[in-house]
Amino acid sequence: MNIVIKAIIVALAAVFPKFKKGYGMFLIILMSFISMFFFIGAALDQSAGQPDWVVRNMRLFGVGALVIGWILGIALMRQAAKHEAMIRFLVILNDEAVMDAQNWDVFLGKIINYQVRNLAVCVH
Repeated sequence: MNIVIKAIIVALAAVFPKFKKGYGMFLIILMSFISMFFFIGAALDQSAGQPDWVVRNMRLFGVGALVIGWILGIALMRQAAKHEAMIRFLVILNDEAVMDAQNWDVFLGKIINYQVRNLAVCVH
């Protein structure tokens, strides 16, 4: 059953860029909560007199969870933005191909201009 849920999430993320963007934000929030629990546990362990290596390890796990969550979440959201731009480009390309089938020079110029503008948007 667990593999079915994972397959559904991967399929939804592959088809819908907005789902991928939302999943990236959910991943950031989830990993932030996990790291918060590690930090609270480290503080409680330190006040309870646990050894220093236990507190240090819990803090390191908390920082690791936070960094991993942010990196994966931002990567998913950037990938979703590029996917949206690609879909938007393909829709415009299809519309332009229907309208400008006779004039290929103008059509190719529009494609190149759109790709340059889209690249500038995706880089920022």
